This record gives sequence, structure tokens and C-alpha cells, in this order.
Amino acid sequence: MVALADGLLDAALLVRLERARPATEQSAEWIDLQLGKVHRALGYFERMADSFGQELDMAQVAIGAATGYIPLRLLDLGGLPHWPRLKAWYDRRSLRASFKNTAPVL
Repeated sequence: MVALADGLLDAALLVRLERARPATEQSAEWIDLQLGKVHRALGYFERMADSFGQELDMAQVAIGAATGYIPLRLLDLGGLPHWPRLKAWYDRRSLRASFKNTAPVL
């Protein structure tokens, strides 16, 4: 799950970077390809969210980092509207001091 969360962040970052290019130089196909990866990974974590244990492990740290980053940088996914269990998990985890102290900012 750590590798999938890492790939999720990579794909999200690639979308953000492509969207930052001048509109005439952007590739809609590239954005769609990367967004597909983002959606599939979020879907997987949505299905797995109820099985995440109480003990914080590296997978949950990586998933938390990705889940915190995406709504801030991919505004069309703000609030994680299609992934309510994942969002609820993140909302609970984000109350931890370690998550608050390392939360992404604009």
C-alpha cells in the first residue's frame, strides 16, 4: 500500500504540473491518464479504508500524505466527494498531532 500511495502522489503531482503549463502546451490525454491513476488508487483506498488498523503504520502515513495533498492541489477533487470512507478516515487521522504538524498548506 505504501507504493500505491507513493504512485498516487506521483500521478497527482504530474497532473498539477501539467495544468500549470500554458494552456496551449497542456496535454489533455496526459492529464486524463494521470487522473485515471489517481481515481483508481483513491478507489482502492476507499474500499480498504474500513480495514485500516488503529496502529499508525507507514502505509497509513503515505495514504494520509496523499489524501491531504490531493484536495489542496487538485481542486476538482476537493473534499474527496467520491471517496467518503477514505475522507472520514483521513478526517479522524488528521486530528493526530503528527498529522497536524505536517499537514500540507497552500
